[in-house]
Amino acid sequence: MKKNIKKIVVIVVGVLIVILLVGKLISAFSIKGVMNDAARGSFRNEFLYFLDEVALMAQEDFEKGEIHFENESHCYTIDDLEAYDFRDEFHGSALVEYNDDHYIITGWLYNDDYMISAKDDLLTIDDVVKRGNVTNFENCGR
Repeated sequence: MKKNIKKIVVIVVGVLIVILLVGKLISAFSIKGVMNDAARGSFRNEFLYFLDEVALMAQEDFEKGEIHFENESHCYTIDDLEAYDFRDEFHGSALVEYNDDHYIITGWLYNDDYMISAKDDLLTIDDVVKRGNVTNFENCGR
């Protein structure tokens, strides 16, 4: 009788250990997913900030008469933006074009982990992808 109780206790403890290990493994994967989504969201926000800075610089250049959007497009690199604080961490460019009586700003941005290619401010977190082989980011996709 005592042998049976010992076997049952060993089996129950073994099952509990397996359940706890599986639970820990599942939670680790979900935490990684949440952290990855947060990092992608942060990169998306940085991209939107970058586009805002490009829009401000383009507006200033337009007001100074340095560019005429009705007749041309203009490419800004991240190094052109004096107010942009993260030049060392991010690389990219943005193209400002005049189409159908309004301006469109399309950007390319990457860092060590993520990239966004040829997107405007209507992007989602799904547009932020792991950095691949980056080409044409410094010259507006050309």
